[in-house]
Amino acid sequence: MVMQHDNILSAPSTARAGSLKENTMTRTLSRPTATALSVTALASLALTSCGLDDTLDTSADGEPSTAVTISADDAAHDDAAASEDGSADAGGSETSRPEDDASAEGEGTDPSDDTATDAAAETSPADSDDHPLYGGLETVQAEYPEGVVFEVESDDGRYEWHVLVDGIEREVHTDKSSLEIVYTEDDDAPDSDDLREIDSTEIDIAEAFRIVEDRVGDPSGAFVDEAQLDSESGTVVWEIELDNGQEIAVDVVTGDLVQVDD
Repeated sequence: MVMQHDNILSAPSTARAGSLKENTMTRTLSRPTATALSVTALASLALTSCGLDDTLDTSADGEPSTAVTISADDAAHDDAAASEDGSADAGGSETSRPEDDASAEGEGTDPSDDTATDAAAETSPADSDDHPLYGGLETVQAEYPEGVVFEVESDDGRYEWHVLVDGIEREVHTDKSSLEIVYTEDDDAPDSDDLREIDSTEIDIAEAFRIVEDRVGDPSGAFVDEAQLDSESGTVVWEIELDNGQEIAVDVVTGDLVQVDD
């Protein structure tokens, strides 16, 4: 009986001893675990601190500046806007064009221009486009570019031109007012003397008119009454009779005045 009582008494003691041992082991294992958790938390704080340092830049006075994050879309948009601004600036600025430079350089008075103008006035008949003589001659030459005009005579309101065309003589009439061709007629071929004189000409009939005009002027606007090829002492000349009766002979090679009858 005594031994049973002892067992009964010892059972609770054994249970308490086991419980105390278990609690002791639990407390012992909890300290390393807490330490590990503390280390992990500190490491996280350190990483967070580094991230903040990288994100926040400090200015010279130590004050942090605002960090701006730009996405790829924002960057592309900014680049496009900058490109448009650049295009607008380029489009708004006026560039110098070659014709503007030439115009600017041409401003002012250039004596050489006056000289060229004077020379043109001296060598070209005044208002040849509507001049009864020169205008009619230009009409005939335009109609027969391969022909040779070797004679002309005035007949009322017309000029009668004689042109060597394809080996034959063609008579062409031009109106003094309209300068148009109003009549044409084919004649026989020129004789041998006429052909020799035509072949020897180096000064054409238009140049002969200008030479005479330089000498006597053109007061009436239609100063030639008749002009034809002729020979004077073996020299082929343009024999020109003016409307005032004056006769002038022009060498067909040199352009010299070889005869002037007042």
